[in-house]
Amino acid sequence: MSDIKEKIIKGLKYFSYKERRNREYENFKKEMENLENLPSSSLKAEYILTKSKYDFKKLKLTLIYISVALAIVVGILSKLFYVFEKIAHFISLNSENIEAGKAFIILSLVISILIIASVVIFLIYYIKDMQLLYKHLLTIEEVIKAKNESRE
Repeated sequence: MSDIKEKIIKGLKYFSYKERRNREYENFKKEMENLENLPSSSLKAEYILTKSKYDFKKLKLTLIYISVALAIVVGILSKLFYVFEKIAHFISLNSENIEAGKAFIILSLVISILIIASVVIFLIYYIKDMQLLYKHLLTIEEVIKAKNESRE
């Protein structure tokens, strides 16, 4: 019984701020150790590759993905308002089909919200990936700085 209780407590602690911080710190220490063990030439190559990946992702995000996301959202909203206008016109001509018009409005809203939410989720994951890449870049910079200080 206590084994189950310990597992439940451990599972709940897994999501706590303190535990997440501890896991992040352990990952940071492992990454620092791995980078410190690399020769200087490999470390410089890792830095250059990571920096170029990060800069390319940043450029791609600002130029392409944000522009495409805005175009999608604006396009969906314009089509949504067009559909609302047509439904209002349809209902004004046929007052018997009010329920069908309401159902179509709800369906249009749900589809629009799903598409916009998927665009937002994609951008969130992309930005999170960029954050991890930037953290890796900062770690490499710290290792290079520490190696340079130890040489002096």
